[in-house]
Parts: sequence; structure tokens; C-alpha cells
Amino acid sequence: MIVKICGIQSIEIAQAAVACGAALIGFVFAPSRRRILPEDAQKISLQIKTAKKVGVFVDEDPDEVNRIVKLCQLDYVQLHGKESVQYCREINASVIKAFRFGEDFSAVAANDYPAELILVDSWQKGKAGGTGKPFDWQAAKKELEKLKKPCLVAGGINAANAAEAVQSFFPYGLDVSGGVEENGVKSPMKIKEFMRAVEQAERRM
Repeated sequence: MIVKICGIQSIEIAQAAVACGAALIGFVFAPSRRRILPEDAQKISLQIKTAKKVGVFVDEDPDEVNRIVKLCQLDYVQLHGKESVQYCREINASVIKAFRFGEDFSAVAANDYPAELILVDSWQKGKAGGTGKPFDWQAAKKELEKLKKPCLVAGGINAANAAEAVQSFFPYGLDVSGGVEENGVKSPMKIKEFMRAVEQAERRM
């Protein structure tokens, strides 16, 4: 199982995430308190060689997305808005498409979308993501079993409930941001605790 640490804003945290075993690190280029300038993300990205780099966008102009992909040497683009199938096909990187459970979530629509990975996040009116709250995992379990593509589970996941997320969905991976923060700032200790919790949950599978 892979882990994505999202909302990276410094080389120190990027290196801590990679050292703990994160397979993906995410840069948020959409409006957010975790937003990072492309030029700053580039400096971090060029120093990270083992983890894959993900850029998070919400309904951004595809030309600008592709500019940032090239500048920051991104491996994945994570689309968190209402991007169409045609939009997805214009992106010059592998795509992770976010779907929010509770906003008329459809496994059929997720399967039909031309993305390599599906991310399932919590739904909250007026927010594209980053709610910090889990969706209804029990209600979602049967629907997520219908997904034919690798799935990342996000939304309010932390060291305390990571094992429950693993046991509920047996997902391809977990995506965490706020769950590894202390007072709104990424914490190397919390990242380490989270990765340990995931590893322990995997051993019990």
C-alpha cells in the first residue's frame, strides 16, 4: 500500500516524508492555506528523486497545468474540480481524479473517467477538498468495491484511524495532509507516526 503526503511546502518536510516511506508527495497549486508557488515547488521537486511528485489543481487552465507539470517535473496531476474527460486528455502527465463521496458519487463515473488513479475524498458544500473529516466509510464500502481502478482514500485520515481505513477498503493507498499536521504545519513526528500506523495495519491484513 502506498501513502501520499499532500500539502508539501518545504524541502525539510518533503525529505521527512520520503525518509518515512511516502511513495507520493503532493503540491497544492489551487487556492488553499497549503498552496505553494510553482517556483517554490520546483526547488523542492528537483531535490526529490525517489518519491513521485503530484500537483493538485482545481479547474485550472490546462495550459497552465502543463506549464507547471514541466517546470516542477510532476509525475501526476490531481484534478479536484469539475474537469471534463476532454480536459483530462489534454494533460501531459498521469492523472489522479478526485471524487467526493456524498456528492452523488458514482463508481461508474469514476471507472469511466480516463485517469490512472481515483481518489475518494469527503464532500463538504463549497469545498473542493481538505475538509479534515472522514466520509461515511461504512456507507461507502460497497460502492468503492465497484471501482476497477486503483483507489486512494482521503479525508480526515490520521494515525488514529489509518488502520480502520485500511481494513475498511484495502485501498491502493491513503492520502493524508491535515492528519500529519501540528497547529496547521506538517510535523515530521506525525508523518512518522502515520506511516508506522499504516505499516502495522498492513501486517494485520
